[in-house]
Amino acid sequence: MRDNIFRRIYVFSRRKYRVLFKKKYSKKDQAVLKDTNFVIISDNCWGGFTYQWLNRPYNSPFTGLAIFGNCYIKLLSNFDYYLNLPLNFVDKSKYKHREINYPLAKLGDIELHFTHYKTKEEATIKWERRTERMLKETNRDNYVFMLSDAWYASEKNFKDFNNLPFKGK
Repeated sequence: MRDNIFRRIYVFSRRKYRVLFKKKYSKKDQAVLKDTNFVIISDNCWGGFTYQWLNRPYNSPFTGLAIFGNCYIKLLSNFDYYLNLPLNFVDKSKYKHREINYPLAKLGDIELHFTHYKTKEEATIKWERRTERMLKETNRDNYVFMLSDAWYASEKNFKDFNNLPFKGK
C-alpha cells in the first residue's frame, strides 16, 4: 500500500513537472534536433512521452505498449524476424505480475502489452501504421533503443542489452 502511494506521488510530480516546463524546455530540445528523423524502440511508455515532448509523430510501433525484460531482450536479439511476424492476440500472459485489462498480443513467443489501448482493433491499426512508418527510416543509426526496469527487467537483461549490436554514437 505504501509503495503505491509513493508511486502515485512520483507519477503526479513527473506529470506536473512536464506540464510546467514543457513550453520552455521542449522548444529548446526541438530546436536542437531540427528535422532529424529518429525511431525510439523502448520497453515502456518512455518513447511515447519523448515523442510528445519533442512534438514528433510516433515513428515507432513501440509506443503505448510495454514489454517484460526477458521478452524485450529476445525481441531485440532477433529484431527483424520478430517485426515480420503477425500480431496474435491472447487472453492470458505468461507473466503473473499483472492483471490484464488491455489488449495483449504475441509476436511469436514475445508478449506485447498494449497498456494504452482499449481494443485489439485499435492496437492492430496503430501497430501496423507505426511499423510501416518505422521501416521507412532505413538508417538504423537513427534508431534509439532504451531498456528500463519498469517491466521487471533483471540485471542479466541489462547486461544482455549492453551486449546487443545496437550501438549509440
